[in-house]
Amino acid sequence: MRDQSRLFIASDANTDGLLEITWKAARKPARGGTSNLICIAEPLDALATELQNLADEVTVVLPWGSLLRAVALPGVASLLQIASLCLAQAHFEVVLSFDRRRDAAELARLGLAICMKDTSTQRCRTLMSKLAFMLRP
Repeated sequence: MRDQSRLFIASDANTDGLLEITWKAARKPARGGTSNLICIAEPLDALATELQNLADEVTVVLPWGSLLRAVALPGVASLLQIASLCLAQAHFEVVLSFDRRRDAAELARLGLAICMKDTSTQRCRTLMSKLAFMLRP
């Protein structure tokens, strides 16, 4: 967010997830604040409707709940929602982290137990390719 020529949008369907970043952004610039951040408490489907063709870059960092499912075990609908946010040639990045033992129960609850198998990455890449996402190794 240091690049003042760009606008950054932080989104979390849970408003609690945005409280700290909103508080930090509101500080004076000398104390780490920034004026080029907008925080939106909406789920992916609402963002896809309201922010179509806006982003040249979309980064999903440590998602949980429905957004985790949308990027870890994507279906056509969720990938199309993500793609609708993007301009042509936009960069899309996902950062995930989970521990197979610690998070096994939660992943199962979310229907993501397949993420613990190596085949889920290939399934995701295949689906993204079919939907015209350009993939890098």
